[in-house]
Amino acid sequence: MNKIKIIIRILLVFMAFFSIASHAQDEKPGEPLNYTDSPRQIIFQINSTGGITSPIAEKTRMPEFTLYGDGRAIYTRVDERGNVRLLDAKLSQEEVDFLIGFIKNEGFMDCNDNFYNVTVEDLETTDITLYLKEQEKTVKIYGTSVAIQTGQLPRGLANIYKKFSCFSHASEKDYEPDKISLFVTEVPAEIPEGSQVVKWKVGKLDLPQYSEEKDSLLVKYKETVFQGDDGKNLINFLKGRTLFDNRGAFLQTFFKSHGRLFKVAYKPHLPYE
Repeated sequence: MNKIKIIIRILLVFMAFFSIASHAQDEKPGEPLNYTDSPRQIIFQINSTGGITSPIAEKTRMPEFTLYGDGRAIYTRVDERGNVRLLDAKLSQEEVDFLIGFIKNEGFMDCNDNFYNVTVEDLETTDITLYLKEQEKTVKIYGTSVAIQTGQLPRGLANIYKKFSCFSHASEKDYEPDKISLFVTEVPAEIPEGSQVVKWKVGKLDLPQYSEEKDSLLVKYKETVFQGDDGKNLINFLKGRTLFDNRGAFLQTFFKSHGRLFKVAYKPHLPYE
């Protein structure tokens, strides 16, 4: 009887040993998340295009969310009036690891490349892209909000979109671009009733010099890139008065220079553009 007990104890010891050895083999160090830490390199982005919008509104549109390798995040927040605020935040490496891990764990890399199931016309198309060192993955979604509401997206993909659509961070502040594009066109003297005419006064920048001439058939905007003090002065003067950050004000506001009227919009550039 004692021999049987001894044999059982020996077997239990061996079983425990092999169990520990097996777990030790399973507990491999966590695989490093395979993305660059460069401040110039985008590692994740959500960007929407199209829909019912004007050509100039499309030109001034910014990506909803852009994450760089060093943890810098630049993203939009839209208020109840449709006005856009562009925010800038700095995430820690641990926070970046968490977000990239979240995207991968939600099955993003295994998603189909295209989701064009929504049949409603003239909606936006959203590109969601993850840039890894060894692999790049883009998923295109037509009519994202409708697709989510009607259950036409995988749950993981819907979770990713929802998470970044309402993203916020303790370090966030208004984004101050180093460079902007200014879009200007001259318009006829007859403007809609109730419109606001603002006298152009931005340093030594002569507005007609940067404008396309008025055309009775086509509205064309001339694009000019500004940076440094000129760019900052333009943003300070235009903020809240025109596209990209105030669609309503853009429709109602005209700028006057040298007795002529102009429509003006601007678009901030992302870093290193």
